Amino acid sequence: MLPGTGYPGRRVSRVARAGRVGGHGHAVPGIDQVERGLQHADVSLTPGDHDLPRAGHLSAAIVVGALYALAIAALGVVLGCWMADRERAFQVIGGISIPLLFLSGFAFPAESIPQPLVWFSYLLPSTNGIQAMLKFNQMGASWLEARPEIVRLALVTCGYIGLAWWMASRRAAAKPLSHARR
Repeated sequence: MLPGTGYPGRRVSRVARAGRVGGHGHAVPGIDQVERGLQHADVSLTPGDHDLPRAGHLSAAIVVGALYALAIAALGVVLGCWMADRERAFQVIGGISIPLLFLSGFAFPAESIPQPLVWFSYLLPSTNGIQAMLKFNQMGASWLEARPEIVRLALVTCGYIGLAWWMASRRAAAKPLSHARR
Protein backbone atom coordinates (compact mmCIF):
# COMPACT_ATOMS: atom_id res chain seq x y z
CA MET A 1 0.00 0.00 0.00
CA LEU A 2 2.75 2.48 0.86
CA PRO A 3 4.62 2.22 -2.48
CA GLY A 4 1.37 3.03 -4.25
CA THR A 5 0.74 6.13 -2.15
CA GLY A 6 4.30 7.47 -2.26
CA TYR A 7 4.31 8.54 -5.91
CA PRO A 8 1.30 10.88 -5.79
CA GLY A 9 2.76 12.59 -2.72
CA ARG A 10 5.96 13.39 -4.58
CA ARG A 11 3.96 14.75 -7.52
CA VAL A 12 1.92 16.97 -5.21
CA SER A 13 5.05 18.16 -3.44
CA ARG A 14 6.68 19.25 -6.70
CA VAL A 15 3.50 20.95 -7.86
CA ALA A 16 3.03 22.66 -4.50
CA ARG A 17 6.66 23.87 -4.50
CA ALA A 18 6.04 25.45 -7.88
CA GLY A 19 3.21 27.48 -6.32
CA ARG A 20 0.36 25.62 -7.96
CA VAL A 21 -2.47 23.72 -6.32
CA GLY A 22 -2.08 19.94 -5.84
CA GLY A 23 -3.91 17.11 -7.62
CA HIS A 24 -7.18 17.27 -5.66
CA GLY A 25 -7.14 20.99 -5.06
CA HIS A 26 -4.78 20.91 -2.07
CA ALA A 27 -1.97 23.39 -1.78
CA VAL A 28 -0.41 21.49 1.13
CA PRO A 29 2.02 18.72 0.15
CA GLY A 30 1.11 15.26 1.35
CA ILE A 31 -2.65 15.78 1.70
CA ASP A 32 -3.22 13.43 -1.22
CA GLN A 33 -1.24 10.73 0.62
CA VAL A 34 -3.39 11.16 3.70
CA GLU A 35 -6.57 10.96 1.60
CA ARG A 36 -5.37 7.81 -0.17
CA GLY A 37 -4.40 6.22 3.14
CA LEU A 38 -7.85 6.95 4.52
CA GLN A 39 -9.42 5.48 1.39
CA HIS A 40 -7.39 2.28 1.85
CA ALA A 41 -8.36 2.14 5.53
CA ASP A 42 -11.96 2.59 4.43
CA VAL A 43 -11.98 -1.05 3.26
CA SER A 44 -12.37 -2.27 6.82
CA LEU A 45 -14.99 0.31 7.76
CA THR A 46 -17.27 0.09 4.73
CA PRO A 47 -16.78 -3.29 3.07
CA GLY A 48 -20.03 -2.92 1.12
CA ASP A 49 -18.38 -0.31 -1.08
CA HIS A 50 -15.81 -2.92 -2.10
CA ASP A 51 -18.19 -5.90 -2.49
CA LEU A 52 -16.82 -7.61 0.61
CA PRO A 53 -19.26 -9.72 2.64
CA ARG A 54 -20.17 -8.25 6.00
CA ALA A 55 -22.98 -9.29 8.26
CA GLY A 56 -21.69 -8.08 11.63
CA HIS A 57 -22.28 -5.00 13.71
CA LEU A 58 -19.91 -2.43 15.12
CA SER A 59 -20.75 -2.89 18.82
CA ALA A 60 -19.75 -6.56 18.69
CA ALA A 61 -16.46 -5.72 16.97
CA ILE A 62 -15.66 -3.10 19.60
CA VAL A 63 -16.46 -5.34 22.59
CA VAL A 64 -14.74 -8.45 21.25
CA GLY A 65 -11.80 -6.40 19.96
CA ALA A 66 -11.32 -4.76 23.36
CA LEU A 67 -11.46 -8.11 25.18
CA TYR A 68 -9.07 -9.63 22.67
CA ALA A 69 -6.61 -6.72 22.95
CA LEU A 70 -6.66 -6.96 26.76
CA ALA A 71 -6.07 -10.71 26.64
CA ILE A 72 -3.15 -10.40 24.21
CA ALA A 73 -1.60 -7.57 26.23
CA ALA A 74 -1.92 -9.60 29.44
CA LEU A 75 -0.43 -12.65 27.71
CA GLY A 76 2.49 -10.46 26.63
CA VAL A 77 3.01 -9.28 30.21
CA VAL A 78 2.89 -12.89 31.46
CA LEU A 79 5.48 -13.97 28.90
CA GLY A 80 7.60 -10.88 29.60
CA CYS A 81 7.62 -11.62 33.33
CA TRP A 82 8.32 -15.31 32.78
CA MET A 83 11.34 -14.76 30.51
CA ALA A 84 14.63 -13.24 31.57
CA ASP A 85 14.38 -10.48 28.94
CA ARG A 86 11.02 -8.79 28.53
CA GLU A 87 11.72 -8.10 24.86
CA ARG A 88 11.91 -11.84 24.20
CA ALA A 89 8.11 -12.08 24.69
CA PHE A 90 7.56 -10.10 21.48
CA GLN A 91 9.78 -12.51 19.58
CA VAL A 92 8.00 -15.54 21.02
CA ILE A 93 4.52 -14.18 20.22
CA GLY A 94 5.67 -13.30 16.70
CA GLY A 95 7.16 -16.75 16.21
CA ILE A 96 4.11 -18.65 17.38
CA SER A 97 1.46 -16.44 15.78
CA ILE A 98 1.01 -18.68 12.72
CA PRO A 99 0.54 -21.87 14.79
CA LEU A 100 -1.93 -19.92 16.94
CA LEU A 101 -3.82 -18.97 13.78
CA PHE A 102 -3.98 -22.62 12.72
CA LEU A 103 -5.14 -23.70 16.18
CA SER A 104 -7.95 -21.15 16.10
CA GLY A 105 -9.80 -23.13 13.43
CA PHE A 106 -9.80 -20.21 10.99
CA ALA A 107 -7.15 -21.21 8.47
CA PHE A 108 -7.28 -24.94 9.20
CA PRO A 109 -10.46 -26.90 9.98
CA ALA A 110 -10.90 -27.47 13.70
CA GLU A 111 -12.23 -30.97 12.99
CA SER A 112 -8.80 -31.94 11.64
CA ILE A 113 -6.95 -30.77 14.75
CA PRO A 114 -6.35 -33.44 17.43
CA GLN A 115 -8.73 -33.05 20.37
CA PRO A 116 -6.02 -32.31 23.02
CA LEU A 117 -4.79 -29.41 20.87
CA VAL A 118 -8.36 -28.13 20.51
CA TRP A 119 -8.72 -28.15 24.32
CA PHE A 120 -5.37 -26.36 24.62
CA SER A 121 -6.45 -23.79 22.03
CA TYR A 122 -9.34 -22.71 24.28
CA LEU A 123 -6.72 -21.38 26.71
CA LEU A 124 -5.38 -19.05 24.00
CA PRO A 125 -7.01 -15.69 23.30
CA SER A 126 -6.62 -16.11 19.55
CA THR A 127 -9.02 -19.05 19.29
CA ASN A 128 -11.92 -17.44 21.11
CA GLY A 129 -11.35 -13.97 19.65
CA ILE A 130 -11.07 -15.12 16.05
CA GLN A 131 -14.07 -17.45 16.32
CA ALA A 132 -16.23 -14.70 17.87
CA MET A 133 -15.24 -12.19 15.20
CA LEU A 134 -15.92 -14.74 12.46
CA LYS A 135 -19.38 -15.39 13.84
CA PHE A 136 -20.19 -11.71 14.03
CA ASN A 137 -18.65 -10.49 10.78
CA GLN A 138 -19.09 -13.36 8.34
CA MET A 139 -22.05 -15.27 9.73
CA GLY A 140 -24.13 -12.40 11.10
CA ALA A 141 -24.49 -14.06 14.52
CA SER A 142 -26.31 -12.39 17.38
CA TRP A 143 -24.79 -11.85 20.83
CA LEU A 144 -26.56 -14.98 22.05
CA GLU A 145 -25.20 -17.14 19.24
CA ALA A 146 -21.62 -16.04 19.92
CA ARG A 147 -22.04 -16.25 23.68
CA PRO A 148 -19.79 -19.33 24.21
CA GLU A 149 -16.84 -17.65 22.48
CA ILE A 150 -17.40 -14.34 24.27
CA VAL A 151 -17.65 -16.04 27.67
CA ARG A 152 -14.49 -18.08 27.01
CA LEU A 153 -12.68 -14.96 25.79
CA ALA A 154 -13.77 -13.03 28.89
CA LEU A 155 -12.61 -15.88 31.16
CA VAL A 156 -9.28 -16.17 29.34
CA THR A 157 -8.87 -12.38 29.54
CA CYS A 158 -9.56 -12.35 33.29
CA GLY A 159 -7.25 -15.31 33.79
CA TYR A 160 -4.38 -13.72 31.91
CA ILE A 161 -4.89 -10.35 33.63
CA GLY A 162 -4.81 -12.06 37.04
CA LEU A 163 -1.75 -14.10 36.11
CA ALA A 164 -0.03 -11.00 34.71
CA TRP A 165 -0.78 -9.04 37.88
CA TRP A 166 0.58 -11.83 40.07
CA MET A 167 3.72 -12.40 37.97
CA ALA A 168 4.46 -8.68 37.61
CA SER A 169 4.11 -8.11 41.37
CA ARG A 170 6.42 -11.06 42.11
CA ARG A 171 8.97 -9.78 39.59
CA ALA A 172 8.80 -6.27 41.03
CA ALA A 173 9.28 -7.60 44.58
CA ALA A 174 12.23 -9.76 43.50
CA LYS A 175 14.03 -6.97 41.66
CA PRO A 176 13.87 -3.63 43.49
CA LEU A 177 14.40 -0.49 41.43
CA SER A 178 17.95 0.88 41.30
CA HIS A 179 16.98 4.24 42.82
CA ALA A 180 15.32 2.50 45.81
CA ARG A 181 18.69 1.06 46.95
CA ARG A 182 20.15 4.42 47.97
